[in-house]
Amino acid sequence: MPKAKNKRMIPEFASEEEERDFWSSHDSTEYLDWRKAERVKLPNLENILIARSPRFQAVLNNSRQSIQAGKGLPEKDFWKAVALRGKKSKANSTSP
Repeated sequence: MPKAKNKRMIPEFASEEEERDFWSSHDSTEYLDWRKAERVKLPNLENILIARSPRFQAVLNNSRQSIQAGKGLPEKDFWKAVALRGKKSKANSTSP
């Protein structure tokens, strides 16, 4: 990243944890000119967060175990049900 006027260079980080520790103790305005920042749309952010959610992973794990034990929904049907539930949830939250 090129050095901006009066701004420090952002260091290279060996891990996400190291980066998290760094930013928890440093002010980003010393490294970035936030006036030049642009808004970014992340249309799949909800799906990404759900996929990384420990709670969701536990439910998914239980579902997989049920399938392996010969009971419950097949995985394809499970994902259809998840998608349908998400659509219903969005419809309910947008209706007046």
